[in-house]
Amino acid sequence: MRESRLKKLCMRFGMALAVLGLLCLGGLVVSLLLLGLKETGLSLYAILCGSFAGGAVLFGLCGLLLLRRGEFYAKAETDAIERADSEESFFVGEDTLARFGEAALVISGAKGSKISIPYEEISFFSVCARTKPADGGERSVLMQFPARYLDGKGGKDEPPVLIRTDAKERLFACLKAHGLTVTGELPQEGKVTKSYTRMQKFVLPLPEKRKHALIMTLVGGAAFCAGIGAAFWQATVGCLIAFIGGYMCMRGVIALLKAKRVLAVYEEGIFLKEPNRAESCFLKWEEIDRAHPAKEREDVLRIECPYGAYEFPCPAGAYEFLREHFPDKCKEV
Repeated sequence: MRESRLKKLCMRFGMALAVLGLLCLGGLVVSLLLLGLKETGLSLYAILCGSFAGGAVLFGLCGLLLLRRGEFYAKAETDAIERADSEESFFVGEDTLARFGEAALVISGAKGSKISIPYEEISFFSVCARTKPADGGERSVLMQFPARYLDGKGGKDEPPVLIRTDAKERLFACLKAHGLTVTGELPQEGKVTKSYTRMQKFVLPLPEKRKHALIMTLVGGAAFCAGIGAAFWQATVGCLIAFIGGYMCMRGVIALLKAKRVLAVYEEGIFLKEPNRAESCFLKWEEIDRAHPAKEREDVLRIECPYGAYEFPCPAGAYEFLREHFPDKCKEV
């Protein structure tokens, strides 16, 4: 398949160029240290600095562009495989296709297994996963149906199954053609706008992460100073030690600043900021049914949505603030 070949080509060359960019960056740091420590050969070290800086920018930028192009071809490859099965087929997992039939959704597994689920047993939700308090994000469509269709013995108390697929125009056209209702924020309702308005935030430090980050910062700083001293004895070894120490120190400082969780309340929704940005989550009030402390733990805020529930940390005063400003979302059972 053409898309598959282009994807592999872009990914491999992109990774190779990214590695070259990192090597040039390391060479730039070493050259800068030598330029500052040496009294002779300054012209050579200056040329090396310029060359490594140019190489880091060029290779890094080209590698990034190729990797992004590879992601584009990966999506194109997935879409081509879906269309090869049917114009109304969509991946809902690895090697698992869901095809919209006349009266039921047919899910086909990699080993040839098939299950058929009547449309009246399925609920469709349009969801936008946001990692920051602003419009835009990764859109998907969730399909919810009884667990008995998967294991054949799910009881009434068994929680329903959720499967996910990418939100494509072709999918929404398919749902409309079959007269199926989609709950939630549709793509045309989520146009990119300015950031939202924050009302209050609650900071939760992470002591264990702070401790590890502080140790890394101190060790890196000590290694950097030792490397500078060693450079007067052996320039190459000293510069290498100083480079590694400086990198560790920089990473430690960044980790120290990120060693916290933030629960922020906005006029438009609620935001949990994690140290790892990819794990952060913003939920609009429109998609929240109810927010309340968990029964098992008072320090956990349970946020219920039509398709499932989220568990956010609940610092002191957070739920009281929510109940004061959004009483309709904090109804007691």
